[in-house]
Amino acid sequence: MLPNILAARNPGSPSPKTERCDQPANIIVKARDNPFASDRVEATLDFEPSWSESGLDWTGLLDRWRTLRFRATIVGPNGSGKSTLLRSLAAHLRSQGGLVRDLFLNDQKNTLSEEEWQDLERLTDCPGRTTVLLDGAEQLSWRGRHRFRKIIDRHAFRVLGTHHRPGRWPTLISTTTTPALLAHLIEKLTRDSSSPSLTESQIEDLFARHRGNLREALWECYDRAADRAGNRRSAHFQRTQPSADAAADVATPMDLTQIQ
Repeated sequence: MLPNILAARNPGSPSPKTERCDQPANIIVKARDNPFASDRVEATLDFEPSWSESGLDWTGLLDRWRTLRFRATIVGPNGSGKSTLLRSLAAHLRSQGGLVRDLFLNDQKNTLSEEEWQDLERLTDCPGRTTVLLDGAEQLSWRGRHRFRKIIDRHAFRVLGTHHRPGRWPTLISTTTTPALLAHLIEKLTRDSSSPSLTESQIEDLFARHRGNLREALWECYDRAADRAGNRRSAHFQRTQPSADAAADVATPMDLTQIQ
């Protein structure tokens, strides 16, 4: 069942396509104040046990990683929270005094640069406590995987990567998504704003339309809140920040209930 807050704020209008919240029609939002802006999402959404079916907390997660000799992967479909978990883990390890090197690969960047390879070779000042986080590890070619393994073995690095499917390394945790999780994230992001809520049926439609990809679902929420071409988020917006001009722009009236 979806969180009660959605039902409590459900305006009960006729149909999902025409339904509007009981909010003034002239509510406007600047891009920098959009509750679904990239920086707000990254600052607000942290790893929680509910992101997986394992029920592990941080202690349990790190204990499991230790039993796997600090070589493992996070497995899950697109937009299921793998990168968010990596970011949370990096912050947790750094708070404990560990040295963390973050690496990122995707369809547009499917190999490490020579500078990144050299940086890995130089990470020798904290043997046994250095962690390499490789987001998009499955993008590495066979040659890249071989080079990567040689480096981490030589320096005894701890490693955690992300994959869409189980691979050569054991799975530390599998991330899954549900409409209830999407509802929880939206409620958390809009808790301190005047944003209208979504009904249960709208959350379920949004989840189904994006096939459980929470990242894309939140992008749509951003677009609906901004809903002006100059403020719309591109496919790469997640890893970019709005320009000063875009941040100063004013979007059209915010009405998340118009998501169809």
